[in-house]
Amino acid sequence: MTSQGWSVDSFLDNGFSSGTQRYSSVADWLVASCVVACLLSFDADWTHSPLYFKWLPVGALALSSLCALAITTRNSSIRFDIVDSCALLLLGWVAASLAWSPNTLGGRDVLIKWALLTAVFIALRHASTSSTHVKIAGAIAVSLFGILVMDRLGIAESGSYFNQNYETEAILLGLPFLLIFNGTNTKPWLRWGVRLLAIGSAFFLVYFNPSKIEFLVWAGCGMFFTVAILWRRSKLQAFSILLPLLVATGLLIYLGWDQPLFGESHGFRDSIHPRLELLANGFAMWIDSPVIGHGAGFMYPVYPLFQEHYIQLLGAGYRTSLLTGFYTSAGALHNEYIQFLAGFGLVGFALIAVSVYAARAQLRAWQNSASHLAGTAVVVACLVNAMVDFPLQNAASAMLAVLGFTWLIPGTSDAGEKLAPSAIQVHLRHLPLVILVLVAPAIGWWGYRYYLGHDAYGVALKIAPTRPDLSLQLNLGAVGAYPLDDAFRYQLYNTLMFMEENAGHPVAPPAFHDQMIDLGLTAGPGNVLAILRLEYLLNSGRYKERPEEVAKWRRQLTTNVTRLPDTWLMEGLYELAYGRPKQAKEALNRYLDLTGGKISEERKSIVEAIQAGIGR
Repeated sequence: MTSQGWSVDSFLDNGFSSGTQRYSSVADWLVASCVVACLLSFDADWTHSPLYFKWLPVGALALSSLCALAITTRNSSIRFDIVDSCALLLLGWVAASLAWSPNTLGGRDVLIKWALLTAVFIALRHASTSSTHVKIAGAIAVSLFGILVMDRLGIAESGSYFNQNYETEAILLGLPFLLIFNGTNTKPWLRWGVRLLAIGSAFFLVYFNPSKIEFLVWAGCGMFFTVAILWRRSKLQAFSILLPLLVATGLLIYLGWDQPLFGESHGFRDSIHPRLELLANGFAMWIDSPVIGHGAGFMYPVYPLFQEHYIQLLGAGYRTSLLTGFYTSAGALHNEYIQFLAGFGLVGFALIAVSVYAARAQLRAWQNSASHLAGTAVVVACLVNAMVDFPLQNAASAMLAVLGFTWLIPGTSDAGEKLAPSAIQVHLRHLPLVILVLVAPAIGWWGYRYYLGHDAYGVALKIAPTRPDLSLQLNLGAVGAYPLDDAFRYQLYNTLMFMEENAGHPVAPPAFHDQMIDLGLTAGPGNVLAILRLEYLLNSGRYKERPEEVAKWRRQLTTNVTRLPDTWLMEGLYELAYGRPKQAKEALNRYLDLTGGKISEERKSIVEAIQAGIGR
């Protein structure tokens, strides 16, 4: 990337000079439009929406990025380097991990997302120009304003993010891109408008957004840039700002530990404690397979097997101080580092380490241009946030993080190069167009099915408490439309059992139950599904005709690394069914120990039934 006559000192004192921005290509506008679509996409009727359908615009962004790369190669020479090679090798490792992944279908879904982000990263590394950066930053500015407006107007709950963590991440990772408008060549009204947008976004996060754990990200980024930028000017000045930041962060956590802090929020305790549980369990998952990991799509089937591992590490006495609620299933560990290691092991981490080492010269030059500074700010925000959240699991956050990396580690496009390209380079010029032709129909078709599936699934979740029968039908439709998402399949048997619990007796024929459990198990042999299946077999009396299946599930539940409380409740019921009251009492005592004696209303009748059976 060419230098724009910009330096840190000029930024601190007078702002930078970004140079004349010229219209480059239609592809620039396509890229910017896809960025807006990814950040603002929502269902037009506003009453329900798919939960994760925003990966569709990322697919469109991947295609438009390849178009931009194809156009760039007409006037310049593109030299693909070791960073590109490592990105492709990492994608290959994700694909290879399907061989040992406990959930092949869910792993393919993960692979599709990795492929889209890899295409965006490689293409925009080499295709981006200063003009492209301005258009992307403009698209993000428009989107940030749109997110705030949608949230305040109640359009598509949480500004179309459905989870305040996602919304907060999008704002935090979007703000650094606004640095591109600090230049002296930027029109005054635009420069001041962008500054007001940044102040308004900060005010929104502090007073209106209930997700407050990301304040730690602000503190982390502030500390980094204080040291990195001010250190070379004055160490005393750097320390004079760094120390108050540290004190303010500690005071912030102390004041907001157990009570709301600033407007709509909850205490930090309610956010940090579940994250500690997830972290301990995630670390145990990685240690179980440290070198190659559990593979793509591992979270849904593997996490329940390590549920509450911290109890094994620390003892049951820590339950009341750490646990705020049971996570029988989790889609993310709220720590990207541990989740990446658990999924792809030290091999995947080594590929990233090689990429960082290869790009070390560019990483050292981050202060040389506005784009480098913006990219650095985004990447630092992402890396800090990744310790307490999951920026790479959500489409909008992942897209912004990848864009930050493309700005921080630009590629090798030399528009003025006079040397004749090599034969390999000549063939590589056509590669983006070939990929575009091959993948466009697939992305369009599966994108459409992806949207249909998530739309049906979103409705199914909302009506499950009142209409479990209709919810099950919609859930089946979601699985048929998009069978790659393990969340759809994992929910099937839950919905069926909820429907029968409402009815008070089995209502579906045995063959249908068998079909649903088989579909659900494609997401992996989670403990929750095993408990539900055992509950059905016991209630229907089929446990006598299927002793091998009963033995399999009981063996899984009682020999896992960890113990879900309901595991022992179900074990107590089966011991009673087999006429062993002593063993039933031991199982019940274990259940009471794990729950700390706090029995939910739903479980009281079961506990009383076991106690009555023991007393006979």
